Amino acid sequence: MMAPRNQVKLALLAILGVWAILTFASTDLQAQRTATNPAPTASIPAPAWTAAQQKRIATLMSTYGKVGPLNTDVTAAFGLSKGNEVLSAPILTFNEPPLLRAYISLPDGSMLLVVRDSVTTLYYHLDANQTLIAAVSKSPDQAPVVIPSPDAERNVAAQLRYWAVLADRH
Repeated sequence: MMAPRNQVKLALLAILGVWAILTFASTDLQAQRTATNPAPTASIPAPAWTAAQQKRIATLMSTYGKVGPLNTDVTAAFGLSKGNEVLSAPILTFNEPPLLRAYISLPDGSMLLVVRDSVTTLYYHLDANQTLIAAVSKSPDQAPVVIPSPDAERNVAAQLRYWAVLADRH
């Protein structure tokens, strides 16, 4: 088991990584999302977290999560902010190479699930009932791309399962 001090260091490093990812997102996310997917489509329900899993994730967030600013371009792309409005939100990260994963609890009750590998970062915006609202993929030096609904729904279901298993382990 990792010492608490090392866990805190890893959590802080992971939070900085997620913050950097969100900070350097492209400014044309909203335009691209609007052009290719003007309105959220009905989502196939993913496996929802149990009340016990939600409580454990909230406990992990309060223990290891840190409040940090979110990139205005990303939050605007998902319709969470307007213009240069800066949102801050609790961010819980887990770095399990080759993936860095983040759970971001948003002020409106929705959430972002973020998955980053060495090439691509995937952003999933879910409502408070864990229903997919929108998803984008971003590679370095390229514009973000809206993830088609069937792929996004399948991928977000896998991410919800990941966080459920993580909650069950803790």
